[in-house]
Amino acid sequence: MPLRQAVPVGYDHKKMGITARGAWEAVKRHFREKDIDIQTTPFTVAGVGDMSGDVFGNGMLLSRKIRLIAAFDHRDIVIDPDPDIEKSFAERERMFALPRSSWQDYDKSVLSEGAMIISRSEKSVKLTRQAAAAIGIDKTTATPFEIMTAILKSPVDLLWFGGIGTYIKAPSETDAEVGDRANDPIRITAADVRASVIGEGANLGMTQKGRIAYSLNGGRCNSDAIDNSAGVNCSDVEVNIKIALNSAMQDGRLTREKAQPASRFDDRGSRPPRPAQQLSAAAVDLADRTQGHRQPGRAVAADVRHGIARPAQSQGRNSAR
Repeated sequence: MPLRQAVPVGYDHKKMGITARGAWEAVKRHFREKDIDIQTTPFTVAGVGDMSGDVFGNGMLLSRKIRLIAAFDHRDIVIDPDPDIEKSFAERERMFALPRSSWQDYDKSVLSEGAMIISRSEKSVKLTRQAAAAIGIDKTTATPFEIMTAILKSPVDLLWFGGIGTYIKAPSETDAEVGDRANDPIRITAADVRASVIGEGANLGMTQKGRIAYSLNGGRCNSDAIDNSAGVNCSDVEVNIKIALNSAMQDGRLTREKAQPASRFDDRGSRPPRPAQQLSAAAVDLADRTQGHRQPGRAVAADVRHGIARPAQSQGRNSAR
């Protein structure tokens, strides 16, 4: 009997938000190294995804200080030049709970002056002065492709990947080498990224060479394997539970009704990977410091206080980890 058929109820990854929550630990770590607490200090974000998605939607609810300036998915583009932190958070929360929502469902009355919601099917778009300035594009008439490219280059604190696609490559790479033809028209090189931190909640938002080039330019990022690890860990736990229950169900020792509560952990199932994600991000940063270039920030002092690390004798170089 197939595993899914034997134990049909598993983790609800969107409800748990485990992938986003794990990646957010890495993002918080990057900013802590810059002496910024993004849970208490307002910061700007641009991203790929929408509020109906697991990784993007959950991620954009993990701090009440997010100022989401711009985002796009496969359907629409949203630009909010000067978002009200509290009102925009509440609207994102509403959209997250709305089944199959899109950016077109965003309450226009909540948007700031000059904000726009644009369909990607448009041939040409007349941008407001505020929208153009927010994403750093030097013209007010542009195609959706040009607008999305500008969003990837926009001068924000965090670029958050929560949707499918590879959007950043190294200058030495060709689009053909990236292997994502659908996003060839909007892809940028690492040198064009103005965000100081990138969070890869989704897989393959950047090429590995792109991550290295971005880090050598002073940006802070991990590999997607680091940022995604809490979600992967959770999936491993889920599969192992199903394997353990499967044989008992096959020989009649366990009924489906009794198996369902055992295989449905939701928030409890997300707890073990989060400390592991925190420690992984800390370990990467501490390893960086041994290379002798990067000054320790507030995060290092916190690590020492909590026994995660000893006082650093040398500082490390920022790199794509």
